[in-house]
Amino acid sequence: MKSPRPHRPRTIRAPHSTPRTSLTCPVRSSASTQALFEVARAIDEGQDGHVLRRFWSAFIRRFGTNLATGAIFLAFYGLIGFDMW
Repeated sequence: MKSPRPHRPRTIRAPHSTPRTSLTCPVRSSASTQALFEVARAIDEGQDGHVLRRFWSAFIRRFGTNLATGAIFLAFYGLIGFDMW
């Protein structure tokens, strides 16, 4: 009797897709998205008490860094836009 084939997840690729390079546009996640994932990880680990308090503290902890990073990206994109104008 044959043994069943192991399950392999199918990879779905867009037609004519090219692999990403290091020159792609950087993607930034906001402080709220990062806080959401921190709370989701905590819930997955079984620590689901005080969800809103945990979200708010994670949001406040990451807000300054994300604001500074956003300002840097905005200045960078502003320079590129001004140069192309």
